[in-house]
Amino acid sequence: SEGEVADGCVTCPWHGSVFRLSDGWNVGGPATAPQPTFDTRTDGAGNLQARLPGAG
Repeated sequence: SEGEVADGCVTCPWHGSVFRLSDGWNVGGPATAPQPTFDTRTDGAGNLQARLPGAG
């Protein structure tokens, strides 16, 4: 929640790994695995909604 976002990636403020926002792939840093991604949208009130992959 405190990572820096730039060029379609987020950088973890604690260990410096960089992850692509589109698919969670680790593009740099000490992490060795991608992060999970979620389908997201905002509703009419501006709330962010997230859905697990494959959820109906």
